[in-house]
Amino acid sequence: MLPIRLETDASGYAISGILLQKHPDGWRVTAYFSQKMIPAERKYETHDGELLAIVGSFRHWRHYLEGSTHPVEVLSDHSSLRSFMTTHKLSRRQVRWALSLSAYDFVITYRKGTLNPADGPSQRPDHQRKADQEDQMDDALVLQRVLFPTVALISVEPKDDLLAQDMYLHELLVAGTTSPRQRSQSKQASEAVSQEGPYEEVGASLIDTLPEFLQIDPLAKHMLEEITVRKANPGMSGIVAAAQYY
Repeated sequence: MLPIRLETDASGYAISGILLQKHPDGWRVTAYFSQKMIPAERKYETHDGELLAIVGSFRHWRHYLEGSTHPVEVLSDHSSLRSFMTTHKLSRRQVRWALSLSAYDFVITYRKGTLNPADGPSQRPDHQRKADQEDQMDDALVLQRVLFPTVALISVEPKDDLLAQDMYLHELLVAGTTSPRQRSQSKQASEAVSQEGPYEEVGASLIDTLPEFLQIDPLAKHMLEEITVRKANPGMSGIVAAAQYY
């Protein structure tokens, strides 16, 4: 099996790789590889972007590189990657990449970016156009969420039957929508109704008109009546005495 060299590079929007094999007359290109980055990958730092190009190239040419009889020579223009497989401080993403690369026998060698032919495939114009379109769509979605929030219009129907029973609320509504003279007449009418209606004893009547599933236990009801009707706290002795009857 011929020795293999892998030249990789990453731009701000794509990764690329060139696979070469060493023949008697020198290194010959076997295949080219380039791939547009997804939006999340375009946010990677330069170090991780260059490493992504190496991982992507190994994944793409696995059938060539796995089980190679010679160590694969990887050329990168990022010098810090030379110690990547031996460093002890890695992010979670880098740990996953290191595990995937552990199946290969390779050596990373530094070469200046101006001498790296993989720079061309990583800057393909079509990849850049697609990346720009995706970024514009993301910006538009963000602006739509921020500037054009969805507003749900809720139509609240008045409960005329409940409103008619609550004279206190009725007085408040009348006070805010009528003249002083009309308010005086409304107050007189409401007082006449309250003398005959269920509002003579406020504390007891309010509790009695609650639905069954909202009614409280008799002892608590008695304590509430003591506080709201008699305007006094019965105290602990009064509570103990009342508890004997409930």
